[in-house]
Amino acid sequence: MQGDATLVAASVAGELASVVAFSFGIAEARQILRRHPLPDDAPVAERIRRYRHEGRLGVFAGRPTLGLNRLQEAVDLAEQAGLPLLEAHGRMALGAALSAGTLGQEAEHHLRRAIALTSAHALPEQHVRATLRLGQHLLRLGLRTDAGQLLDDALGAAVRAGLTRLEEQIVGTLGYLLIGERRFHTALTHLDRAVELCREHGGKRGLYVALCNRGLALALAGRPGDARVDLTDALGASGGGAGWYGALGTA
Repeated sequence: MQGDATLVAASVAGELASVVAFSFGIAEARQILRRHPLPDDAPVAERIRRYRHEGRLGVFAGRPTLGLNRLQEAVDLAEQAGLPLLEAHGRMALGAALSAGTLGQEAEHHLRRAIALTSAHALPEQHVRATLRLGQHLLRLGLRTDAGQLLDDALGAAVRAGLTRLEEQIVGTLGYLLIGERRFHTALTHLDRAVELCREHGGKRGLYVALCNRGLALALAGRPGDARVDLTDALGASGGGAGWYGALGTA
């Protein structure tokens, strides 16, 4: 029983550390993982999850080589063990890290593999998530047409499956893409929905980004008064400490 409790604690600690790290609590996340090491006899699935958490932490902490190596270990182990969901999770994390590091071809390979895995094994939520990640990656590379098609596909699938939190991310990204194409009316339709969903879910960071992007679209569409309202609201959503252009880069 003690061994089971230790394993459960280590598993929960890994999930908690990832959440804390994403909130920029790097030192705290490291401490959580140190206090709850994975037992030597942990099942392979738990080892894969721990590798993924450690890899993401390494990336967040500015140690990309360590982080990428750990994420690759998670992917390799999941592939060897025949665990497609964990492999897809690992490839999405690895693809996102490589994309941020401008390693475009490698990132695309892992994200497309995640899409194929989630499609083959009928994992609709993860399939939408992987498609979104690839769309965001292609958008970073300036491949707007390809990114737009993927995001449209992801949006349709998210709406059909009732995945509103993913819908929120997708419409926000589509809105940002369409601003760049100067299609302000359509961009505003998506960004209105993003703001609505963010307010519904209480996502502070997402609301900040959506308001910033909608403010930009309104300003470029010749509606400076409405734009000022959104940008002022965005400052309130961020607590007044975030940079406006920084938010645009995370859309």
